[in-house]
Amino acid sequence: MAGESEINIGIALNCGLVRMGTVGYEERMETTVIGRVINVCAKIEKMNKTHHTELLVTDNLVKELEHRESFPLKLVGEVYLEGMETPITLWTMDFS
Repeated sequence: MAGESEINIGIALNCGLVRMGTVGYEERMETTVIGRVINVCAKIEKMNKTHHTELLVTDNLVKELEHRESFPLKLVGEVYLEGMETPITLWTMDFS
């Protein structure tokens, strides 16, 4: 709508093994997940700004896709994340 502020988002998708747990009591339960997969996802989500993307997907997830050719994937490149020795390959979706 005219005069409305634009909303920009940044989403990161990754896959792998995590640990999940639920803590709390009957009136207030909270479930969370932890693990390297979550840490990687949190770090690459922030990279959407520098890559001018709204969605970044790791190679771990892309390798798991069935019918990969059905997705408009575009290679972003390899990035090194702090504390990691090997690079992570990132993809985005090209909807243009």
